[in-house]
Amino acid sequence: MEVCEEERKVNKQMMEITMHNKSEDPWQYSDDFAETNLQLLETQILSDIAFSFEDGKEVVRAHKNILSSRSPVFYTMFCGPLQESSAVIEIPDVDTIIFKQFLRFLYTKSCDVNADSVMYLIYLSKKYDVPSLQNTCREFLKKGFNVENVCTILGQALHFQEVDLQRDCLNFISKKTAKVLKSVSFLSLPPSTVELILQEESLKCYEIDVYFALKAWAVKACKQKGNDHANTDMIREEIGCLLRLVRFPTLSAKDFATHVTDDGILTQAEKLDIYRDIILGESVSGYPTKRRQRPTFRVKRFKSVNAEPWLHGNKIDGISFTVSRPCRLIGAILYRPIHEGMVGGKISVYEDGVLKGDIQETVYFAPEKKTSNVLIPEVQLDPVKTYGICQTFTGKGTYSGKEPHLSHVVNDVKIQFGDMFCGKGMSSISTGQICGIIIDVELNVDN
Repeated sequence: MEVCEEERKVNKQMMEITMHNKSEDPWQYSDDFAETNLQLLETQILSDIAFSFEDGKEVVRAHKNILSSRSPVFYTMFCGPLQESSAVIEIPDVDTIIFKQFLRFLYTKSCDVNADSVMYLIYLSKKYDVPSLQNTCREFLKKGFNVENVCTILGQALHFQEVDLQRDCLNFISKKTAKVLKSVSFLSLPPSTVELILQEESLKCYEIDVYFALKAWAVKACKQKGNDHANTDMIREEIGCLLRLVRFPTLSAKDFATHVTDDGILTQAEKLDIYRDIILGESVSGYPTKRRQRPTFRVKRFKSVNAEPWLHGNKIDGISFTVSRPCRLIGAILYRPIHEGMVGGKISVYEDGVLKGDIQETVYFAPEKKTSNVLIPEVQLDPVKTYGICQTFTGKGTYSGKEPHLSHVVNDVKIQFGDMFCGKGMSSISTGQICGIIIDVELNVDN
């Protein structure tokens, strides 16, 4: 009886449409199939299948032929040897609003993907085998990643078994590890997801950040269980086997002594073995000894780009710089050619005017990109010395820098740029080549 009533409503709607203002062009005149399909969906004209939901508030009608043309699963349901015989199909796993958006995508290849609906739409797209909707949802999520929501999205990706989305989340976490570990959403993760993150080899962070994050996570877990003033035994119990993922032997002896030994999380025997690993280079503690990738910092010396080609004639262009505390130089930021082609030659690194190393490098044109990160021979930087990077290039004209930014502070390290001392060229502190440097800064926990 309920279906018959729905059919009567549809027939009434069709009559109303027929009697619509004759002065307007019929909707069938539209050249856009998505527009006419949407008209069919919204008016339910000629609909021949209905969907009901747990709340029982609404029955949504659709068209078997359109659904079958967009989903192999619907095709099997309606056209296969065991085709669906019921006129009303129950949808127990999503609500009416989400399913309507899913149908809208099948009819028009467009729907409202937002933070509240995206994971449910991914679920439906997998259930009914609609890869184009999966791709749309994944792109939405990738553009919307931030340090506060990526852990939540990762948890949902694991729940819905979205392997590609899991990988995208972990890639983002690897680039923003320190900030993600300090986020509120990290503290709410289940142990299995924390384990997945800490096992990731591509994390870029200091190991002490991992330890601090794991302790904070355990304290939060204790509070959720009613232990607002958890002692070290409770925290250790909550951390459990996750503690074995902390790479204590990669800490400096100073950091381990200052920030770990007095916490009461480790036993005396564990601390003694870890000290042997750190100081003597042994591997007796059983904790991982492979150092994680440390965060790197790109320090640019110009605020804007000059689009007039900078001509290279095998002349030397370079900069000098100093640092306020020890760190490592690992790369340079070079300008790309303005037009199709390449530029290349030698890059040299100096310490107080003495050559520390050089390499041959080629930089290629890339649409919409003005700079290229180039790895160079690593140099340990000493705050009492002056360093220089020089390039001797030939090839296509490149972008160059202007509006200098001569002094930077990165992770408590002050970098001061100056004119080069390695030869005569056109670059200077105010304009020219070598956009900046890439450094690896030792952790300064106290700051």
